[in-house]
Amino acid sequence: MTVVLPDFAWAEVGTVLRNKVARKLISSEQAEIAWETFNSFGVLTFINDVVVMRAAWRIADKEKLPTLYDAAYLAVAEIISRQNGEDCEFWTADKRLANSVEKSTSDY
Repeated sequence: MTVVLPDFAWAEVGTVLRNKVARKLISSEQAEIAWETFNSFGVLTFINDVVVMRAAWRIADKEKLPTLYDAAYLAVAEIISRQNGEDCEFWTADKRLANSVEKSTSDY
């Protein structure tokens, strides 16, 4: 299994961890362990090119998404699905994003 992400995903993962430390939901040590675990995954692939950018813009417009961050994750799933000729599983803990695109997930 390979996990494919937009190239900025590492910064978002780190930001979530830093925010959890700031809100005292986890300790600095727990965040450090999670960060190092994330960085040691051998299955991560980060992609970014104009195809991702254009697809993210189109998806954000179609789904009325306020940010291109969310749309970029959907764009990566769409692109990988087309490249591999099979469905790509899309995982998110963002309930707002999942609910906003639930009706059209078969498109990605």
